[in-house]
Amino acid sequence: MKIVKIIDSSHVVIDAGENDGIKRGQQFRITGKEKSDVTDPDTGKSLGELKYIKGHIQANTVYEKMTVCTSIPKSQNSLDIQSMFSRTILPSLNIDADEITGGVDSKDKEIKVGDEVVKELG
Repeated sequence: MKIVKIIDSSHVVIDAGENDGIKRGQQFRITGKEKSDVTDPDTGKSLGELKYIKGHIQANTVYEKMTVCTSIPKSQNSLDIQSMFSRTILPSLNIDADEITGGVDSKDKEIKVGDEVVKELG
């Protein structure tokens, strides 16, 4: 799976949907292309590769072939008189601004169209 569209700093679209078994609320991680080999210091054998994790998202609106995902919501409790109830805050993903509106270039730590999306375990 991969990011196919960036809607804004909290919403992205992935190229998998109901036909692929995606369910609302399912969580994913966005990984970069860079990876690092991990070697056992005692045996010198490779234990596998680590991929850089750019962010975490969850399925919000599931279509047949695509899903709109949001950054993972955080619950925020406020004690001021105007906010007597807890509210859901959608944190911003570390989005590459060029992919939204043509902002400045940044390092590969930013989420971009084409980035891989992997199902979270558990």
